[in-house]
Amino acid sequence: MTRPRIPRATRSVRPRRRWVALLALVSFLPMAAGCAQSTKLIDPDENRVLHVSGTYYEMGYQIGQAYSSEIRQVFTQFLTASLIPYFAREQPSIASVLTYYDDPRFENGQFAYEFLKDAAHGLEPYIPARYRDEIRGIADGAQYDYEDVLILNTLLDSILSLVNITVFLKILQSPVLESVTLPAALTSDGVDNDEDGQTDEPGENVLDPFPASPFAVVKGMPAQPTLVFRLGDIAFPNFFDPEGVDLSTLRVRLNDRVFTRADTAVWSDNGDDLHPVITIKAPEAYAPGTPVAVDVEAADLDQIDVPPPLHPNVARLLRFTFVVGAAERALEDFGNIRPEEASGSIPAWNLGVRGAMSADGQMLVARAMALLDINVLHDFTTLIVYHPVGEDGAPRPSFASVGYTGIGWMLSGMSERGIVAAINRCETFDDAVVGNLFAAQPYRLNPQGALGPWMIREIVEDAESLGDAEAILRRQSPVTGWNVFLADGPHDDMRVVELDANIDHKPDDGFYEFTSDLSDPGNLDAKGRRSGASRATTCATRSTT
Repeated sequence: MTRPRIPRATRSVRPRRRWVALLALVSFLPMAAGCAQSTKLIDPDENRVLHVSGTYYEMGYQIGQAYSSEIRQVFTQFLTASLIPYFAREQPSIASVLTYYDDPRFENGQFAYEFLKDAAHGLEPYIPARYRDEIRGIADGAQYDYEDVLILNTLLDSILSLVNITVFLKILQSPVLESVTLPAALTSDGVDNDEDGQTDEPGENVLDPFPASPFAVVKGMPAQPTLVFRLGDIAFPNFFDPEGVDLSTLRVRLNDRVFTRADTAVWSDNGDDLHPVITIKAPEAYAPGTPVAVDVEAADLDQIDVPPPLHPNVARLLRFTFVVGAAERALEDFGNIRPEEASGSIPAWNLGVRGAMSADGQMLVARAMALLDINVLHDFTTLIVYHPVGEDGAPRPSFASVGYTGIGWMLSGMSERGIVAAINRCETFDDAVVGNLFAAQPYRLNPQGALGPWMIREIVEDAESLGDAEAILRRQSPVTGWNVFLADGPHDDMRVVELDANIDHKPDDGFYEFTSDLSDPGNLDAKGRRSGASRATTCATRSTT
């Protein structure tokens, strides 16, 4: 059998001028542990630029041929030496709940690889056929195992789903903050304290269920309030029974002051271990207009020995912010964050500016990327410029992708038509793995749905407008949550779309659009705020237009 003649790729370490702006679209910011002062910007040693052309298989073959050694290094350094050992630690805790993974093939450090392999084959049918041809071409061109190349090309959705389910299972086994009761005076002070459109209604002083919000949740609080917290350790039938909340681990922080059970002057508790109730009176009066961030931390009474050492289930940090006085201010004026944290971390973000916001009035798009790097992937960054041909052999519009060697999916890209798309993670449990977890026995992790970075590839390659881009997103149910930034240079248009798997069948189908028009009512939540804070999905990543 003779191998078909494949055009050779054009490779350089300097980008052609027309694509130089795109290469600057992504900055990789590997974060050192600790505060912002230890953050360093690490650039790749060189700017890899590759021009490929032909059918999808041919373009994939050229990528594999050009980056054969880099593909092997990505798999070895990023997966085999870093990611797989890291997630192998989760096998005992997952196997304790999902007995499917209590099997020898998942032991001895093989859990993450076996999961990624199963997930890759399960997700393969959701990748459009033309891109599967490209993946096959990458494997053939690199003379590398197809299954391993497929793992690389389904990796992001698989890993984020694994992260989601790991956190989800830990939360199910950990204490939760069920409600917070604030001073009764909030029900008779003539103020709409929670900005729900009602004043002094019954229950205005009770946060039940406990809300998640990027802003303060209550204003008009007394200067020296008393707060009552109800926690719970909840049973999950057929999987685990609660042991109760360990009050000796409970910490409540009001701004910079931390209180424990030992602070008897301000602390009292009652109730049983499964549903303890803690009352704290602020030890001093706060000045009017002061935002107070309240953190609650707790662990349960369970003693888990796998993995060692012996440890309890620890709840995620629970936080809300109230404001003393300031009845005339809006809650969105106060972030749900402590002041010293304002510059404590750098999330992934996208930014688009235009008109008076840019020096020449032209649209500019920027991107900071902080996702699954582990101080490895940034060494394999590449700009690939695609020049595809259709089935009839006629040239199709060119497009470019900033990504990694050997990976066809796209995190940031731009088309010859002037369409830009970029994607970041949306931290949500509205995820296909969570939704499918208990759908069949034996219970197992089963990611299904459209892969976010491949949807970005479709947008950049096929869309002629942002309407086309949104249609591509709407027609597919994603594996997990995504925050998608879209821009159309020729039409001077920008939008942000948040997606989730819609496992609870919301009427909005898990699709939320935010435009750059400040007057657009679709940008506002139920309280008239431009944040989407009341939506079902709360994203850890942000895009701004």
